[in-house]
Amino acid sequence: MQSRVLVAFLFVLMPMLAQAQGLFLKGQVIHSQTKAPLAFASIAVKGSQVGTTSDINGNFSLRLAGTSCALEVSSVGFEKAEVACGSFTPGEVRVILLQEKATGLQEVVVRPGQNPAHRIIRQAVQHKARHDPEQLPAFQYNSYNKTVATLKGFNPDALDLDSSSSSEGSLFKKSHLFVSESYTLRSFLAPNHTKEIVLANKMTGYKDPILAMVGTDFQPFSFYQDQVTFFDQHFLNPLSAGSLKKYDFYLEETLVRGQDTTFLISYAPLPGKNIAGLQGVLAISSDGFAIENVTAEPAAQDLLVKFRIQQKYRRVQGRWFPDQLHLVAGFTQYKLGGGNLVLTTKSYLSNVQLSPALQKKDFNHVKTQMAPLANRQPEAVWQQYRADSLNVLEQNTYRLYDSLGTGTLNLLNTYMHVIEGLVLNRYKLGKVDLIPSRLFSFNTYEQYRLGLGLQTNEDFSKILQLGGYVAYGTGDHALKYGGNLGLNLHRQAEAVLELRYQQDVSEPGSVAFFQEHQLPLSQESLGDFIISRMDRVEQLQATLKFRVFKYLQVRTSLTQEARNPGYAYRFANPAGDDGQPNPDFQTVEAGIGLRLAVQERYTQIGRGAVVLKPSFPVFTFYYGRGLDGFADRGEFAYHRLALKVDHAFYLRNMGSTEVQLAAGMITGTLPYPYLNNGHGSRTGSFLGDLFIPNRFQTMALYEFAANRYAYFFLTHNFGKLLYKGQNKYFQPELVFTQNVGFGQLKNMGQHEGISFKTMEKGFFESGLSVDNLVRFPYLNVYYLGLGAGVFYRYGEYAVARQLDNFALKATFSFSF
Repeated sequence: MQSRVLVAFLFVLMPMLAQAQGLFLKGQVIHSQTKAPLAFASIAVKGSQVGTTSDINGNFSLRLAGTSCALEVSSVGFEKAEVACGSFTPGEVRVILLQEKATGLQEVVVRPGQNPAHRIIRQAVQHKARHDPEQLPAFQYNSYNKTVATLKGFNPDALDLDSSSSSEGSLFKKSHLFVSESYTLRSFLAPNHTKEIVLANKMTGYKDPILAMVGTDFQPFSFYQDQVTFFDQHFLNPLSAGSLKKYDFYLEETLVRGQDTTFLISYAPLPGKNIAGLQGVLAISSDGFAIENVTAEPAAQDLLVKFRIQQKYRRVQGRWFPDQLHLVAGFTQYKLGGGNLVLTTKSYLSNVQLSPALQKKDFNHVKTQMAPLANRQPEAVWQQYRADSLNVLEQNTYRLYDSLGTGTLNLLNTYMHVIEGLVLNRYKLGKVDLIPSRLFSFNTYEQYRLGLGLQTNEDFSKILQLGGYVAYGTGDHALKYGGNLGLNLHRQAEAVLELRYQQDVSEPGSVAFFQEHQLPLSQESLGDFIISRMDRVEQLQATLKFRVFKYLQVRTSLTQEARNPGYAYRFANPAGDDGQPNPDFQTVEAGIGLRLAVQERYTQIGRGAVVLKPSFPVFTFYYGRGLDGFADRGEFAYHRLALKVDHAFYLRNMGSTEVQLAAGMITGTLPYPYLNNGHGSRTGSFLGDLFIPNRFQTMALYEFAANRYAYFFLTHNFGKLLYKGQNKYFQPELVFTQNVGFGQLKNMGQHEGISFKTMEKGFFESGLSVDNLVRFPYLNVYYLGLGAGVFYRYGEYAVARQLDNFALKATFSFSF
């Protein structure tokens, strides 16, 4: 009985004890008009140094010693509000409305004396390396990521994803377009080893999503890089060396929190500064002058895709580390169902470890990969992983897709697999894959090439591969075909032994480097369109491909082929010449190819992996040896060496540069099809009037040939650094091009029927282009920019008629 009384007494006493411990306040700060949450609002106890900051959802919590106090709630650009502590109800979230000021970020004014914000910014820039998380020896964390696509009028301050503010009559009035969730484990080991394993993944409407949406795919992991990159656009970080000459900073508020002080500083590009700049608010802590939180959005107003980045940091084991990442991106002009498409992604980091036991062997070239059961996690597991519960609209989105008929869901999943097929260049049809690149292509010789290619997949066999293709050219009226047999020897090393046979055509004078599948309409692919000279080739080839040291790909091969020029050519063999055109040239070549791309990272897409972002520089090397008399087939003994280096980089205040160096040599005497064809691009047709990267713009397509060559191609785009127009349709970008080539060829008299030259004394050309002379919004999703360039050849190989040394080329580009 005494025990029962004691227990009852404790239940009565517990609320009193809680009251004696003080008041625990929970609230949310939101925009009074749009009802959007206000991230990083300041909540301070009036007359004290006690306070906190709201998170990316506007939420905050605060424990106080008593109830007789008042809270001062403020946010940059909003009127300050005062709230009595006693107005909070225990266990409930108190909503606090802030009224927006009449003006937002202040216009730049001339201020007398020293700008107090400059001292703080200088200190923050000096301490960047100390606080950059990717300067740590190692770290590991879990991340819950939620991505939502919705239809709204784009205003990053007006996105209330908890309400149904979409246009009246919309199909998605009470739900979103889609919701995606993922839970990942990311590991990092200095200097640049990283991987992210997707432990759980789901997306509305899709049974097996082919990818996981991760927060760091959309925005940088931290705000400490000199350049903030979004959709391949580079923006100058206000926390970078020299930023005081580019940005205006204004100290909005100073918040004293115990022994630390938080400085709220707004920033925007200085008037007249021609930079790709950002604007927003930085919260800098006096504790090491580290970022506590930051908001950033582009200062330019003509972007078709606008965004706002919000990042929150917290102390972990005495160091500042990212805690929450938030991004809102909107297609400002793209209308769908009466609204703009807006993408919102939030990431919440947990279980942060700053000294995990990681080793280099724990990492490979795939940055993001799916755990085997990632798409099969039950709801009970998701309840544990969710750091941010699903609101009403998000729950309705799941219910909407669950209510769709089988036919609609099958259509959605078919669409997903079509995207996967285009990206991976293999579309699954049961136990075989359709190869999309085999369906259609174009070149000047074959004209329209129509075909079909099939390849068995892992459902047929995880070890054995069988494939084949057939194609027909409408220009040469010839049928081509081929087949392959492969063995997967080691999955992790990507080791494949393969035997191939084909009857096809091939351009003479081209070097076979590693060929990666390219999406159509890339500028590099225009080089395939202008091919007008082909050899008929019957080829039998055995290859062994594998990967070593993560970033080094190796390809060994033994190739036997019979090659017959599809043009008037005759090779005069000094050993004996009957005066007749040559029959097929027979060669047997043993070769090894290497491709090194350090830190090139892949991400898993469905059944395969693709390059997430190209790594530079990329080294490609090939050595081949001609086996004279091998199996009574080889007619030529020779050595072939080829090297190519591709590099691209961005220089702050200078623009972006692309460089390619290609060199090679062939020992022995070989027919024209095995020489190098000079990399010209001038054809006299419309296609020859287009700028093609890494080719000579003033050189005719097959004007030169060589068995020893060295080419240098450089293109530098100054971007908008030299001129920034106010008209969104006129955004010219100056581009400088410098190309140089050298080549040698012995025994030119043995090549008859075609004419070409050599360039021992050097081929030189320079050019100036203006991209984006006019921009057209395509589907209001991106800009298609058109421009023009003038290129001039000079030196020993300039032609007599001065006008013919010039070439006018059209350029095109894509931007947001």
